[in-house]
Amino acid sequence: GFPLLLDRLARSGAEVIGVVPGMPEAQRRQFEARGLRLYPRPLNLSRLLQNADVAVGYGGIGFVSQALLCGVPVLVAPRHVEQGLLARRLQAGGLGILLPRQFSAPQVDDGLRTLLDGGAHREAAARFRRKHQAFDGAAARRWVTDLIEARMRGEEIAGREPPPGVLVDAGTETPVGVRGAPEISETKQCALASTSRNPR
Repeated sequence: GFPLLLDRLARSGAEVIGVVPGMPEAQRRQFEARGLRLYPRPLNLSRLLQNADVAVGYGGIGFVSQALLCGVPVLVAPRHVEQGLLARRLQAGGLGILLPRQFSAPQVDDGLRTLLDGGAHREAAARFRRKHQAFDGAAARRWVTDLIEARMRGEEIAGREPPPGVLVDAGTETPVGVRGAPEISETKQCALASTSRNPR
């Protein structure tokens, strides 16, 4: 689980900031003694992601959306079906790496090394950021609410054009990133890693 991810992050040599609510304090202190900066409460990820090279988490849509909107590729260890489906799409688009359900230390190391070394994944995440820089989470939520209300009134909703700033999956015409890019991490546990302390 997440302790294995943190162990491998500690061994990677990267600067790591993590959100670990629910982690026993003794375990958190052990990781902190190895150089990780861990917090038991949510953090403002918008600012932190500006200097991150990799985002690591379970693959919740809010966390993943926020990372990609900042141009940061994601290493995902999904725990639920929806997270796994999103992680497969990320991997197919070159935006991140999906770890298997029962992942091993070498698999985490390979994923971290690939993403921290930059290259194609970072370029793909940067393209995503540029393409969706006008994303507006509030507009997305309003649009989805309007679609639901229209459907409840019995109106046809297929083919309706989203407003500017709303991301839509071209294959299914469903909105993505509906929760927007939350200012505060709402995830259970996540970590950001950077090979440099300098802003990108």
